[in-house]
Amino acid sequence: MAAPTTIRQPADLQQQIAELRRQLAQLEAQARSARDAALATALLPALAFAVGDEPFQADDISEAREPNIRYVVGRCSTRSIGKFLCRIQGRPFGGYVIVDVGKVFNRRQWRLQRIVS
Repeated sequence: MAAPTTIRQPADLQQQIAELRRQLAQLEAQARSARDAALATALLPALAFAVGDEPFQADDISEAREPNIRYVVGRCSTRSIGKFLCRIQGRPFGGYVIVDVGKVFNRRQWRLQRIVS
């Protein structure tokens, strides 16, 4: 006679699914954080060269003609660049930090600040 199989209750499955989703979100956040750090470390010094301490918007980056900026952002959309800037604001990368300086015509303005040790 075969051993009876255990039938999982829907609540157990829902808890397992919720836990797996939480673990997946955590892994995705860790991977995004590493990618963000690498991109920010390359982009911010190039951006500092191009804009100095003047305010700029995400579309200034996506439409930049500076070769180093074009190389780093590739074909990223203005929207993805804006989301990226939101994620990295206030965190130091490559000797710089991005600061949100408000909105102009409903478009977020950013400024680079050099970190002095």
